[in-house]
Amino acid sequence: MVVETGQLPSLDKSERNVFPRILIFDLDGTLAKSKQPIDSEVAYLLLEVSRRGCLIVIVSGAGFSQFSKQVVGSLESLATEECLYMMFRNMILLPLNGSEVYLFDGFPARWRRIMSSDFDEMEKQRIYDAFEEVFSKSLYDHPEKVYGQLIEDRGGQVTFSALGQDAPLELKEKFDPDRTKRLAIMKHLKMMLPDFEVRIGGTTSIDITRKGMDKAYGVDLVMRNVVGPEYEWFLPMCLFVGDALYEGGNDESVRRLRIPCHQVETVSDTKVLIRNLLERRLTSGPQSRR
Repeated sequence: MVVETGQLPSLDKSERNVFPRILIFDLDGTLAKSKQPIDSEVAYLLLEVSRRGCLIVIVSGAGFSQFSKQVVGSLESLATEECLYMMFRNMILLPLNGSEVYLFDGFPARWRRIMSSDFDEMEKQRIYDAFEEVFSKSLYDHPEKVYGQLIEDRGGQVTFSALGQDAPLELKEKFDPDRTKRLAIMKHLKMMLPDFEVRIGGTTSIDITRKGMDKAYGVDLVMRNVVGPEYEWFLPMCLFVGDALYEGGNDESVRRLRIPCHQVETVSDTKVLIRNLLERRLTSGPQSRR
C-alpha cells in the first residue's frame, strides 16, 4: 500500500532554515531507554523542536501498542492538550521499522494507520522454522527465566527477544552489550532467510521483516510524500538520530538514503544533541561517530 499524496504534512521548497525541517528519531536507546516511556526532559525538547516548525518522525521496531505507551501516553501525561495538538500534528510514527505509518487524527488522541504490510502465514512459518533451527544448533542459550514472549508476531514484523519481551531493563542491558550473541544468531538466520530483512534491534532483540521493509523504506516513504519524489535537494535540512547506525544495526539502512545521520550511544546523548540544535551550536554539522 502506498501513502496517498496529501495525507502527510507538506513542506515548501522555499522554506529553508538553519534548524532541520525534518528530524527523524529511533526510539529505544535514542529517545527512551528500552521499552521505557520518554522522560519529561525529552518531552520538553520534542515540544521545543515542534515549536520551530520541525516535522518529527519516530521510527522503531516496536509495534504501535508500544509506541502508545512509550511516546503517545507519556507525552499525554506530561503536556497540555494545546501543546500536544501542536506536536502531534507535526509528528509521524513509523512502527515495525517503517512497515506501518501512523498519523494523528485528532483528540481524544487518535492515530490513524495509513499503511501496513503484514506477513502471510507461510512467511511467518518460515521465520518460526528458522528460529527452531537456531535453537536446535545451540546458537541461543535459553535462560532459566523468560519474561514474556520469546518470539512475537507484530504483523509486518517478527521480533525475537532473547530474554522475553518484558524482561527488566537492567537484565537486558547486561545481556549482549557488544552484540556478539545476536550477531551469531543473525548470521545463521540470514542464511536461512535470504529473502527477508534480518537486523539487530534494541538491547536483546532481532527483527525480521520483508526484504526492503526497513527503516530506510519508511523514511523514504515519508520524504516522498512530504517533500516530493525528487527530495535530494531537501536532504541537508533533515537529520536522522539513532543508536544503531553500525553495520547490522536496524538504523543502518537509513544511510543509503544519504540523509545526514548522527550516532548516539545513550538517551543523554540525544538530549545534548537536541539542545545543541535548539541553540544552533551543532557547529560541525550532522555526523556519525562510527
